[in-house]
Amino acid sequence: ATGNGVPSVNAGANFTIPRSTPFILTGSGSDPNSDPLTYCWEEFDLGPAGPPNVSTTTGPIFRSFNPVTSPSRTFPKLSDILNNTTTIGEILPSIARTMTFRLTARDNRAGGGGVNYSSMTLTIAANGPFAVASPNTAVTWCPGAQTVTWSVNGSNAQAANVNILLSMDGGSSFPITLAANTANDGSQGVTIPCSFSSTARIKVEAVGNIFFDISNANFTVGDNTKPTFTAPANIVINKDASCNYNASTTITGDVTDEADNCDNTLNATFVDGTAAGSCAGETIITRTWILTDDCGNSTVKVQTITIRD
Repeated sequence: ATGNGVPSVNAGANFTIPRSTPFILTGSGSDPNSDPLTYCWEEFDLGPAGPPNVSTTTGPIFRSFNPVTSPSRTFPKLSDILNNTTTIGEILPSIARTMTFRLTARDNRAGGGGVNYSSMTLTIAANGPFAVASPNTAVTWCPGAQTVTWSVNGSNAQAANVNILLSMDGGSSFPITLAANTANDGSQGVTIPCSFSSTARIKVEAVGNIFFDISNANFTVGDNTKPTFTAPANIVINKDASCNYNASTTITGDVTDEADNCDNTLNATFVDGTAAGSCAGETIITRTWILTDDCGNSTVKVQTITIRD
């Protein structure tokens, strides 16, 4: 006897999902000897022989991969979802059917490793696919109000609500929740943050179920572009007979050509600094113009106003 205990494993609940829609299976496991486990999800169906990547009503359509340390597997591979590619031996079920998946856990102990497995049933409904519709191309979304849309295609029968998530790294992770537990009705207004990314993706995932979809292409969100403007020219003005002067913008000029890639409510401000000039009775006003957009991007320009007797 090796003294090694058999790991426990649970493939989790059964689910029903729409056809032609990605999904994630997640199980759990533990080991009585606290050995680290590896996991392998495999489809456990038999059917007639046939070519790979052809959807059938009975045969397996997902191949096995090497065990990993995570008890979750994305179907198909995340890299294929993000790159819109297909791996031989992996194809989403496009017709209604029932599928069996087995999760195997191994403790990999030398000299007598323990192995255990658990199975679950996945039912593919006739409705679907569930798919992100917009944004789904290389568009640019400025910060603020935007609308995410997706094709429901009857999937509200499998999940009444969805979460809408934002990735800033091309779909590797989705740390930003744009909408939580919103109705699976195909459209949701969201607020895009100022944080900039040119590799953003949208994920719409079922609440209480395992299916999801990710937008097909990287797109741009946020704003890291400084606004632009033209500062008034440097100017010399003279004091009046009472040695007073008027340095308001009606005399010295105001900014023009304010523009920004996202913000259309721009308003430049200024701060004045005053110092004695090089000549007797001369005053130099250094007017610093500042133009800041809604995301805090600022452009600064300086105007020099010379006051003479």
